[in-house]
Amino acid sequence: MIPDPRLATYPFTSDATAYVRDLGIPIPDLLEKHVYARARRRGMDRVIQAIEGGIKSNTEIPSELELLSYPIARMIVSCVNDDYLIRRYALAEAKAVHESLGTEQRDFLIAMGQEFGMRPTPSEQGFKMHFAEYVRYANRMHAPVWKLVNRRLYHGSVLLSLREFRRLLQEAIRDHIQQDLPLAVPPEIC
Repeated sequence: MIPDPRLATYPFTSDATAYVRDLGIPIPDLLEKHVYARARRRGMDRVIQAIEGGIKSNTEIPSELELLSYPIARMIVSCVNDDYLIRRYALAEAKAVHESLGTEQRDFLIAMGQEFGMRPTPSEQGFKMHFAEYVRYANRMHAPVWKLVNRRLYHGSVLLSLREFRRLLQEAIRDHIQQDLPLAVPPEIC
């Protein structure tokens, strides 16, 4: 049984990675043994759903198998080794967790942001982030509200609502997933 269900919700975190590593499941077992068949199917579903437009949460399988489906999906994407698929997959994984981020407490969001290189600080309205860091994550968003010229600055920091910070965190997660792909998957596995 998984110690914290959030590991399956946020499988790209260092805690989730450490948990999977500590399970000590050899890759051949993960890819061949019947006990992991549902995780393999879910991993394939993640990739297919990413291509089709969005990864849907799956509450029908145990959280440990849901967590194991993430490295399987990453292996599949890595074996295909297509830049478009990598970008599409990273975006879909990041979008899939955006709704879950809406239920999390501020401290959890700060810790997750810090894990991905962000340095948010709490403010009365939500969060503050240095303008250079803000630009790094907001540069792909084209709505006028995200342009730095349209933002309020306070001592070099951009003021963000909770909703806006979650959106920037989604971009940080996307970057994290995308930068880690493709994995060095042995040819005999692909």
